[in-house]
Amino acid sequence: MQWNFREQEAGEQTRDPIIGEFFSTDAIDNPAEALVREGIQNALDAGIENQVRVRIFLANGENALPPQKWKEWFDGAWPHIIAKRNGLHERPAPSDSCAFLVFEDFGTSGLTGNTEQPFDEPGVANPFFYFFRAEGRSGKGEGDRGRWGVG
Repeated sequence: MQWNFREQEAGEQTRDPIIGEFFSTDAIDNPAEALVREGIQNALDAGIENQVRVRIFLANGENALPPQKWKEWFDGAWPHIIAKRNGLHERPAPSDSCAFLVFEDFGTSGLTGNTEQPFDEPGVANPFFYFFRAEGRSGKGEGDRGRWGVG
């Protein structure tokens, strides 16, 4: 597998978003509680009329993937993983096992909307756009949970 990272083009904004600060350990009393709260947002949005199920699985210790199992997915990413100022607080080693978290919801609609929409279009409901292409914005109304577009 080849990892490709787009080079920043001239004239693009240099960004260092503060949204991550909403989820820093200093800003959150209980990180596990914040993870669950943010992770069940789809289930909460699905409404009370739908039967929704959430599954959370943490694979660490003996359940973590050994290097020979995860190597093919991360092999080309190592120059970025070990780069200075890459945002990682603790850089893994190629010989480490890979712990992972699976957070699944069933009975929700997922991210609906036009996957090709390039810009925000007022009056167009597109949760897909807001999740992948917008930051600090949401198509949700004043009384809706998750309306800040963070998380």
